[in-house]
Amino acid sequence: MVPPPATDAALTLNPAAAIGDMTLEDLMNVKVTTVTRASSTIGQSPAAVFVITQEMIQRSGATEIPELFRMVPGMEVQRINASEWAVSIRGLGSNLGANLSNKLLVQVDGRTVYNPIFSGVYWDTVHYPLQDIERIEIIRGPGGSVWGANAVNGIINIITKAAKDTTGGYLNMQAGSWERGSATVRYGDKAGEYGQYRVYGMAFDYDGGHSVGGSQHDQWSSGQAGFRYDTAAPSKPAFTFSGDWYSANEGHRNNYPTLTPPTFSATDTAQTDASGGNLLARWTKQSNENNGWMLQTYYDQAQRLGTDGLTNLVVNTGDIDFQKQFTSGFRNKWVCGFGYLAQKIHVTGSNFDNDLAVAPGDLNARQETASAFVQDEIKLKRDLTLTMGSKFEHSNYTDGAYEPSARLLFSRSPEHSAWASVSRAVRTPSILERDLTLTAAPAPPRSAGRAWAAGFFAAHSQLEPGGGKRYRL
Repeated sequence: MVPPPATDAALTLNPAAAIGDMTLEDLMNVKVTTVTRASSTIGQSPAAVFVITQEMIQRSGATEIPELFRMVPGMEVQRINASEWAVSIRGLGSNLGANLSNKLLVQVDGRTVYNPIFSGVYWDTVHYPLQDIERIEIIRGPGGSVWGANAVNGIINIITKAAKDTTGGYLNMQAGSWERGSATVRYGDKAGEYGQYRVYGMAFDYDGGHSVGGSQHDQWSSGQAGFRYDTAAPSKPAFTFSGDWYSANEGHRNNYPTLTPPTFSATDTAQTDASGGNLLARWTKQSNENNGWMLQTYYDQAQRLGTDGLTNLVVNTGDIDFQKQFTSGFRNKWVCGFGYLAQKIHVTGSNFDNDLAVAPGDLNARQETASAFVQDEIKLKRDLTLTMGSKFEHSNYTDGAYEPSARLLFSRSPEHSAWASVSRAVRTPSILERDLTLTAAPAPPRSAGRAWAAGFFAAHSQLEPGGGKRYRL
């Protein structure tokens, strides 16, 4: 996915003005780009959009990105344990688990963090220095016409600061009883005549929580490092090159009740090692506000190895996107582009003492998606704008999916606007839904520890005809 142009990244706010001192007109003029992939403002965007600015981040007291979403109208955020969150928009989550909202597209500087195996977002790996985030744009509602599959119920676009805005040194250290220790260090400076860079490192260690029995289970420790390099020479495309690497260890404790007699519940504790990294390159050429192009490519690897056996997975993602903006006549502003995404997925099978297994034992899958989109913003009258467009995708799951939308915006003054829209959005099926089968033993359980699988997974599955008890998610 392609992020907004670097030249449109700044907010049109007075830096010295506090959020509480801003007028309604100031709030309506906050820059956004996620709605139509073109620079606009909240007041001129035909969508339910909310922007979390850097000043709001500083005043929130939050230490993790999901905690920031508590201030967004229409979003629900629940912290499950030290490292897991349930984040959803307008109450629409996933039936596979509270922390797997399968209709929410999340991006960091245009790089999608949507996991194809569970169709969710592992928020424990979306961990960045909050001081380096410029803004977070949240769209409540479908955005498939420009962003494609999985932008069904909303879009979260996390946009980090340019390297020129993070020059000098920065050090932050904290200590506490539960958040036992954390440290963030960052340094930025010039690199040549037109270049800027920054490097950062961060680490933290959270103590485990306490259950009724007093045992600790959700301790969380993590380390992360990254860099960003920007250059903007005159008459040449602006260039951005960035990368991140992380490694974390997390504890989990889950209670699995049966849904059929005899009723019981079993406790499962596990450890998960999460690691990964990414590299992103972007070229941008912006002639003016309405004319320019952007080319972006990235590579991302995410790996999770868990002692529970259901989280042994590796996902390699490669993506390339191109976007073009131009005008025609006095009324039409066009945005169009195309992209190609390829993912190589490996899932290692598991076996819970022959009571639960993943079939096939090892899965190697490859998913490819080719896409193109076009959008036209038509100025019907001085205060009336119609935006129409669609995205077209071809993938392993469909020969062709189209996601059209039409948005009508009426703006009588900078302080007042009204809009209406109709859209179609689709979701890509997850690997767990299409390619994996969970097998439970039909015999009565000999112990609670062996019996939780059949009751828990039967609630989310369909019995396969013939061949014994097989449950497919």
